[in-house]
This record gives sequence, C-alpha cells and structure tokens, in this order.
Amino acid sequence: MKLHLFILSFLLLVVASVHAQAQGGDALDNFVKAERLRQGGNYQDALQEYDKAIGKDASNSKFYFQKGKCYIHLGNEDEAMKAFENAVEVKKDYVEVHNRLAKLYTKHQKLDPAIKSYDNAYKYDNRPEKQAVYKLHIISLLLKNDRFAEAGNHITDALKVAPDNLDVLYFSANFNNESEKYEEAKQNMLKATGLLKTTAPKEVARYYYELGRAHYNLGEYDAAAKVFTKARYGSFSKKVIRMTPQYHHSLAKAYFMIYELDKSKELVEFALKMRPDYSSAHDLLVQIATARTDKSQVIDHLKTSISTEKVALKQAGKYAELAKHELEGGRYEDAIKSAQACLAEQPKNYAVGFLKAIAQNKLGKSKESIATLENLLGMPGIDPDTKAKFNLCLGLFYKKAGDKAQAAERFKAAYFLSFKYAARDEYEKVTGENK
Repeated sequence: MKLHLFILSFLLLVVASVHAQAQGGDALDNFVKAERLRQGGNYQDALQEYDKAIGKDASNSKFYFQKGKCYIHLGNEDEAMKAFENAVEVKKDYVEVHNRLAKLYTKHQKLDPAIKSYDNAYKYDNRPEKQAVYKLHIISLLLKNDRFAEAGNHITDALKVAPDNLDVLYFSANFNNESEKYEEAKQNMLKATGLLKTTAPKEVARYYYELGRAHYNLGEYDAAAKVFTKARYGSFSKKVIRMTPQYHHSLAKAYFMIYELDKSKELVEFALKMRPDYSSAHDLLVQIATARTDKSQVIDHLKTSISTEKVALKQAGKYAELAKHELEGGRYEDAIKSAQACLAEQPKNYAVGFLKAIAQNKLGKSKESIATLENLLGMPGIDPDTKAKFNLCLGLFYKKAGDKAQAAERFKAAYFLSFKYAARDEYEKVTGENK
C-alpha cells in the first residue's frame, strides 16, 4: 500500500513538472511573438502577447521590462513605470531597469523615487565607473532641488568607487566648503587641479573657485588670491569679487557714509587682514577714528560761533556742521535740533536732512526717520550716487522696522556706484536670493 502511494506521488510530481515546463514554453512563445510585434511597430498587439506571457509565467522579469519598453514607444510613460516597477519586484538586481526607472521618475519630477532607483542601480552594478555616474545623478538632483545638504553620504560613496573622478571631487569640495570643512575641500581641489588636462577657463574655473574659497576661509589669503586668477570666468567672477580686500573695503566705505561705524570698522579691518599694505583701507580707518574722537570742545566752539553769527545763511551752515559733530558724538537729540535749525533757513539742504534721519533712527524713532528719508528722496536734483545712499539707508531702516518687502525694494534701488555691493549684500540677506 505504501509503495503504491509513493509511486502515485512520484507520478504526480512528474506530471506537474512537465506541465510547468509546457506552460513556461508557452509563455516564451508568447514573449517571442510579442517581441516580433514590438519590433514591427505593432505595439498594441505586442502588449497583449506580453500579458499572455506574464499570465503564464509571472516570475520572468524580462517580460515586464520589454512590456515597459513597448509602453515607452506608445508614449504611455505611467504604464511603462508600472511595468518596470514589476520587473524590479521580480528581480531586485535588475540594474538596467533601475536606471530606466530613475530617468522616468526624474522626468516626472518624482525626486525621492528617482534617488532610490539610482541608489539601487549603484547597489547592484559592479562597475565602478557606472556606480560613480549613478551617484553623480543623485547629487545633481539634490542640488537642483535645494537639498544639497543631503548629498554627503552619496558623495562619500562616489569617492570610494571613483576617487579620481573630477566631477566627484568637485562636488565633494563644494559640499565640504558649504559644511565649513575647508581643509577637506582644499585637499579635494588640490587633487582635482592636479588631474586637470586643460587650462581653458570655461573648464577649470569651478575647480579653482572651490580651491580659492577653501584657502580664503582658512585665512590663507595670498594663496586664495593666486588661485582666484584662474577662477575668473562667467558667474564665478562675481563670486570671486566677494572674497577680495577691495570688496570688503567697498562695503566698509558704504557703511561709513551712512554712519554705521562699527560695521564699517569691522569690514575695513578684515580687508587689512587680507592685505596689510592696502593704503585706502588705512585711510578709511583714519576717517572712522576721526569720526569717533571726542567732539565736546568742537561742539562748544561751534555753539559760541553760532550765537555770535549775524548772517542767517552762514548761521545755517554752522548749524549743519554742528549737527554732523553732534551725530558723530552720539548726541542725537541735539543733532536733530541743529539739523532743524539749519533746515529752517535751508529747507532743501538734503545733506542735513539725511543727518536728521540718521539721528532719528539712532534714537529708535523708526517712523520719523523713514518719513524724513522718503521726503528727501522726493526732492528734485539729487544726484544718482546720493540717491543710492539714501535708498541703502532707507532699506536698513525698513529692515530694522521688520518690513522686509520695502527693505528689499530700497536695496534694489540702491544698487548703484559706491553702494552697489552693500546694497546687493543687504538685498540677499532679506530675500535669500542672489542678485
């Protein structure tokens, strides 16, 4: 009895195996037919044959992949993605399909699935040059979508498989500079610039920019200046300017002219740290120091002179001088009174009106200072550079008052001559944009 049961079971297994092989063969027949139809451009009929093949053998990833390609020919990328997804469910290490999926997800702005698919391609492909490409795609996607902070691990992976790849080294330096790992960024770019096979500015500027940026942030200013000569191309030229002593001196001078003396001093001292022999920066330091000297005796003498002056116009001129000294000496209420005394005789003296606005703002009288400057800007005959100065100052007043929209508008209006760098810097701070 037991022998009969064993023989029966064995026969059933043989029959099942033969049936499965027959089914697999039928599936393959349908697949071959589908491929011929697809290659002949008969895509709809081909899809029916792919479905028949899958119905008979759902474990063959190739069936899903070719079905997806057929949908691509029909322009139905949503169905193509579904077919490709089925293919990688069946065969997790199907590198070609992961790559195809990543590209489709990218095209359809499905960022996270695209990253996952490129990561899977990286995981299952054993060719280092291809692995680096997948990781570079991920890094580029993160960069384009303002998610570059997430790129660190991907850059590390790319460096492992392609330590001499220039693109990988560039992104590594860029990431390290952004992460304030300046020594690592410097080493990345020293290696990269040593591997460059061209001197064409268009090709090399980005590498030398990141190298110079690392030197600059490490306080290696002479090395940075030398490297930056090779980075002055296209958009990098504007970026390089921001890391020069001339740029910081320009900022310092602009802030000095609107009585932001602490900020001016900080900036000019940094310019001198970069270039100790910068004579214009030393001159500005002298001006700042002079503005900060004790004004008591000068103010007293001017008051006496004003009290004895009989000519109204001359008296107004002395009030203007007095207002300036009182402002520099921190006597803001007195500066406002002296400015008003001058303006009573010279209502169109916009230079004195400006002193009044500064003093008002120093006292925290935000609305009054804004109104004073707005009125000044409405006066005819003001030269463009002075108008830019007023707009920069007004932008700072609005910023201090919490009105970022108005501040941004004024900083845009101040983007001119002596004040353009300071205006651009302030504009970017309130908007988060690059001008």
